[in-house]
Amino acid sequence: MKTFNESELIAHLLRFKNEYGRIPKSKDFKINPDYPAPYHYKKVFKTFKNALLKSGLIHDVDHNYWSDMDSLEKFYYLGFLMGDGYIRDDKTVRVKLSINDIEWLDNFKQNLHIPRKIYIEDERPHRNSISCSLNITSEQWVSDLANYGVVNNKTGIEHFPLEYCNSDQEIAALCLGFHDSDGSIHDGGFSMCGSYDVVSHYQQVLNDILGVSRNSIFTNSAKTLHNIHYAAKSDLKKIGNFLYQNNVELNNCMLHRKRAKWMEFLT
Repeated sequence: MKTFNESELIAHLLRFKNEYGRIPKSKDFKINPDYPAPYHYKKVFKTFKNALLKSGLIHDVDHNYWSDMDSLEKFYYLGFLMGDGYIRDDKTVRVKLSINDIEWLDNFKQNLHIPRKIYIEDERPHRNSISCSLNITSEQWVSDLANYGVVNNKTGIEHFPLEYCNSDQEIAALCLGFHDSDGSIHDGGFSMCGSYDVVSHYQQVLNDILGVSRNSIFTNSAKTLHNIHYAAKSDLKKIGNFLYQNNVELNNCMLHRKRAKWMEFLT
């Protein structure tokens, strides 16, 4: 019986891609005698998918993406996941948004090279809305994100991870991400909601860097949600400039419908 080494098996995968113009599936090699049978790939790579990963024809999640906070993009997405990231028990990070924000979710997927499908779910029988979601299963993501305060089931121990920021620009990226998830800008001003610690830290940042007043933190009756609100035009201008003038390079990340609303205040 003929045997194949790793290089030979990968060469056949690449040959298939060149001949047929698509990535091969395991069943393609099962029915085509011109290619090694799938069990050869299982013997060398354990799975056919591992062989495709090794060949470079497909890519996996960058499991070490959060291991170092070394870019404004990471600070922005960390802020966003603090608000709209959900950590499941099966070590999956889930981002679920309104269908209106599917462009943001697709940019997130493309920017981080996440080889996962975006799911569309019609929830109208329950919430009169359609949602889109992306699931990333990665034990390393879950472990690293926990260090920054993004934890399982929003247990209330989240914190605003300013200790990882080395500049006002990184703080602004973190604040913009959290703003795009749990902030709202409307005719009445700017509001931010979340756990007490996160909201309090966010307010402290605005006070320390911008000199914006520390307004009262409002709490719902169940004491599960806390909110800060700013309405003064002078405060709004400071906050808007802080969020957007420091983050020009995040144009391909940010939520543009909120940016457009802010521009109404700033122009």
